[in-house]
Amino acid sequence: MEISILDYGVGNLNSIKNSLKHLNIKNRFINTKKQIKNSHSIILPGVGTFYHAMKNIKEKDLYDSLITHIKIKKKPVLGICLGMQLLFSESNEVTHQNGLNILKGKIKKINFVKKKNIHDLNVGWQKIQLKKKNILFNQIPNNENFYFLHSYAAYDLNKKNIIATYKENNRQIITAINKDNTFGVQFHPEKSGKYGLKILENFCKI
Repeated sequence: MEISILDYGVGNLNSIKNSLKHLNIKNRFINTKKQIKNSHSIILPGVGTFYHAMKNIKEKDLYDSLITHIKIKKKPVLGICLGMQLLFSESNEVTHQNGLNILKGKIKKINFVKKKNIHDLNVGWQKIQLKKKNILFNQIPNNENFYFLHSYAAYDLNKKNIIATYKENNRQIITAINKDNTFGVQFHPEKSGKYGLKILENFCKI
């Protein structure tokens, strides 16, 4: 099976491609409606802002094809970092912007109790807590470390769709989600060592 990596102008594409190559998983970049239509599994990467990511998706005329792939055909999709956030209803990053609305919930700035750095980002390794069994985390132990780079996170999500969280000053930050054929991780599996690679491998088996 070939895994499609959506190139919509915002994303860390090559590191994902190299990780899949390391796993001997055939993959390709896609950026057209026809390619989305002909894909089985899609990885939705993302580095940047929610507003500009959705703007690119709409300007490249990919929005309706993505909705068809996920909601109607119910084919697998994995959102990574910003890619996961795009799966939600809306965000207030930069300005208000509607998302793909696959999951009900909002993307909001994390209210850090202690300033992380000059940009108030959560950068680095975080130990995550698994909330339930899920195919995405098959053969991955609880409380393992994964690499994060974000300052916004998902809120107001139905608890049944939450796979994992991490703690930020005793608050639970949503880390991984699943609804039917839709999966998302706030961390970067392509930068998270062997268990990050295992996340990608598990998704590619769906």
